[in-house]
Amino acid sequence: MSAYRVLLCAVLRAAAVLTRTEFSIDAAGTLRGATSVCAPLQNHGTHSTVQIEVGTPGQKFDVVADTGSDAVIVLSCLCQAAGNCAEDSKCFVGTDRSSTFSMMEADKVPMLQLSFGSGQIEAAVVTDIVAVGDIKTTMKQDLLLMVDKALDFNGPFEGILGLGLPTSKNSLMRRETTSSKKTMEILGFLETAGVKFFSLCFNEGADGFLRLGVPTAPVSLGSVGKIHWALNFEGVQIGNASVDDVGICRPSSANPGSACAAIPDSGTTAVMAPEAHITKLLATLCEQWPRCATLAAAGAETSGLDPKPTEEELHLWAFMRLLSACSEWLSEGSLDEMPTLSFHVAGSEGTKQILNLPPSSYIFRTSADQYPETQRTLGLAATSVHANASEMCAPAFGVMDFSMSAGPIWIFGTGFFYEYQVGYDMSSTPPSIAFSEEPCACDQASASFMTEKANVRTRRSAMPRQISGRPRVPSFNTNSPL
Repeated sequence: MSAYRVLLCAVLRAAAVLTRTEFSIDAAGTLRGATSVCAPLQNHGTHSTVQIEVGTPGQKFDVVADTGSDAVIVLSCLCQAAGNCAEDSKCFVGTDRSSTFSMMEADKVPMLQLSFGSGQIEAAVVTDIVAVGDIKTTMKQDLLLMVDKALDFNGPFEGILGLGLPTSKNSLMRRETTSSKKTMEILGFLETAGVKFFSLCFNEGADGFLRLGVPTAPVSLGSVGKIHWALNFEGVQIGNASVDDVGICRPSSANPGSACAAIPDSGTTAVMAPEAHITKLLATLCEQWPRCATLAAAGAETSGLDPKPTEEELHLWAFMRLLSACSEWLSEGSLDEMPTLSFHVAGSEGTKQILNLPPSSYIFRTSADQYPETQRTLGLAATSVHANASEMCAPAFGVMDFSMSAGPIWIFGTGFFYEYQVGYDMSSTPPSIAFSEEPCACDQASASFMTEKANVRTRRSAMPRQISGRPRVPSFNTNSPL
């Protein structure tokens, strides 16, 4: 070991004693920090952010924790200087500000274009230290500085912490630079920091938590995706309507395998699925909800429409009508009359699990002013805004016609992260996903969940989840494998 490395290791050991943080330098000379951490996730309603530090000294950013992407992206101040980014967001300065920042010569800096559900960004590929809590790593030509954006994002946008499947798990996760048209592999934070396990969970009206380096629940489901975290999706039960009755994504004798796949995505606000599936689901929800079934029956008698609407269309109309007028009937406990949704999923090895979403997780509350935009963003028809209504409700579902070789794709958005601690294990083959009903809180001293008696998951409200701002929707390359 060189004298420099000996001295640096000594300094880092001293720092570890003072801060109770473990540091190391791997064989490649990469600085690494603690092996586990539990970081708060700030709840913004439509998404959650985690604070990271970039550079030396650290510059702090609140970035979207996103299991649907795999890169670390922060806003460069060059984007603001060029008038391409909002001035109310924090931005990163590398040159003459961070002692650990480096980049290639100006005319050789790789530039990438990336697409998200809210738009596109252009980013420069650079090197610097990134930290999440006490876990630090040097991202060598893996940190992306956003220099231009066309994102339709509500509020300040400071960046993304990608928690998607690592690039080394699939050689297809390579990006073509806009400057040289050459492909280069961009590693994410998890890979460069050597993090094998992580989990996320959200709390209503309070911080959620991102745990890094803490093993996931013992029961896990092997991912069926090569690029995305994904599971086989084998149908949904709605109240007393069985999986066969509903008929969505149900394996058949002609197709004994899973008919659909589901991607759990912490960065997507709603549950997204093909339009035919969403229509069927909402209509069946109405059938299983007495208040809605009664309105649909009355509508059939009085509609006088020509052509006469189908039964499914009447149930869909009644469901949307009741939600838009929820201020007329919604009170504490009134959601109990609505059915629970039970999603049947399975891992690559055949292990099955049922994931339940209560009404409080599949119904949104939003302002009457925001309601039309919410519906447009999710691809749903908006009913008229009721006079004197300051608040309206909407289904936490959206339309996204996205199919691959695995069949139609569903996106399991934030509602699942409110009901479950969703864990990801990259050390298994294949990488796996776990859904646990453990409490969503942290013991900061040990970066693990507290004992059951000492910690209780934030009690879910009997009212729908409140959101403000435009829901975040996903963007996937439908030409790539799952």
